[in-house]
Amino acid sequence: MLQFIELPEANLRDMQGLEIEIMSTKSESSKLDFSFYLHRTANRGLHCLISYATDLFNADRIQRLSSHLLYPLRDALQCQSTPDRSSQCYRKSNDLC
Repeated sequence: MLQFIELPEANLRDMQGLEIEIMSTKSESSKLDFSFYLHRTANRGLHCLISYATDLFNADRIQRLSSHLLYPLRDALQCQSTPDRSSQCYRKSNDLC
């Protein structure tokens, strides 16, 4: 599953009468084989959290999978920033090794 969240950052700290406590959560099990949760960061970056079933995958496998996903994302961003968005960019981002 891939989930991309693109919502503006909420600034709750400035609301009068509101107390905020930050709590870290840890899911002990993945609902699916693996899930990708993406959201934009303040500096125009992209943050990705990967949740996976540890009885199916180990950390090395997920690391390798995530590195394979970075190549098409990087290429797509490079093609998007060029004035000539030719079919060469499309072919380049779809080449799989």
